[in-house]
Amino acid sequence: MITPLPLKLYKIKALSTVTHAPLGLSNAVPAFDKSFEPEAASTSSLNPTKLITTHSKAIHSSSTLSHRSQWEEALEDRRVEQAVCMLTRSICSNIRLMPFLLIKVERFNQLGSRQTRENTFQPHHPLHRPVAPNSMTLSALLAAGAHLGHSKSLLRPAFLPYAYGTRAGITIIDLDRTLPLLRRAANITRAVARNNGSILFVGTNDALQPAVSKAARRMGRNAYQLSTRWKPGTLTNAQQLFGADIVGEQNYIPDLVILLNPLDNMVLIRECCAKHIPTIALIDSNVDPRIVTYPIPANDDSVRTAELIVGMLSMAGKEGLRELDELSGPPKEIHYDAIQPPSLSSHMSASP
Repeated sequence: MITPLPLKLYKIKALSTVTHAPLGLSNAVPAFDKSFEPEAASTSSLNPTKLITTHSKAIHSSSTLSHRSQWEEALEDRRVEQAVCMLTRSICSNIRLMPFLLIKVERFNQLGSRQTRENTFQPHHPLHRPVAPNSMTLSALLAAGAHLGHSKSLLRPAFLPYAYGTRAGITIIDLDRTLPLLRRAANITRAVARNNGSILFVGTNDALQPAVSKAARRMGRNAYQLSTRWKPGTLTNAQQLFGADIVGEQNYIPDLVILLNPLDNMVLIRECCAKHIPTIALIDSNVDPRIVTYPIPANDDSVRTAELIVGMLSMAGKEGLRELDELSGPPKEIHYDAIQPPSLSSHMSASP
């Protein structure tokens, strides 16, 4: 009865003499160093493949079940050692090719694109990173969907000068007309802010509320926001609503009103016309552009378009405030501790 030799006596390097290396690595990777010797001197000249072949004939000729289990265990040991040998060869090959790979990576990095998440357009940039008025482009408006209007059956005749055409029953807004009007609105906003005027941003929609609030905070002082329903009579019947004292002491009339959804605020637009307050609004194809002072033909149903335009207008207002500070200097801080209250003796001497 022949017992198969335990292959665990051989080191991993000794298996480099196997003619059929796993996955064909013997042709791609050179053989390992021959200086590695087996632990047992008597088995140093034996080939593992020949040993397995010789003992397999003896085991198959025997009918003992224990011999078959020993043969299966020997085969399992051989597979494990071959897998470890394959992993070792691949690691050594990668280490040897590492300098070459680093050179290739550095070379192709110079030829590749320099675009990253920070220097390319992202959908959240119009809300958090608005563009400057002089940096607005047609591609930015097109990417925001500002060219999409309503159905051609809802097209107002007064909107025809701003319509490019129709496609699939949808009116396409001419962005070549939108961009100059948007820059004009930015100049108006800058001029009002430079003259220390108050600006009201209106967006009475849940989706427009973040854009309106951020625009007012971005501009700073003299900027106000309205994200809820407009109370009728706020401008035309203020004395009845707020009282004569508040109307006489405080300024409640804005110098400019910017609307993102004009159809939902027709009452506000009428009151602005009655009080001669200039208005800027996004005008879609189903809206008459003559209802506001400075129309901006664009898709008023797109939140990205509204964020892009109101962000640009807020940046224009911020530039106007900066110019105002440069001309008149920053507002002086009042130190109330340095103010001395009038003494009682002065009052007594001044009295008759």
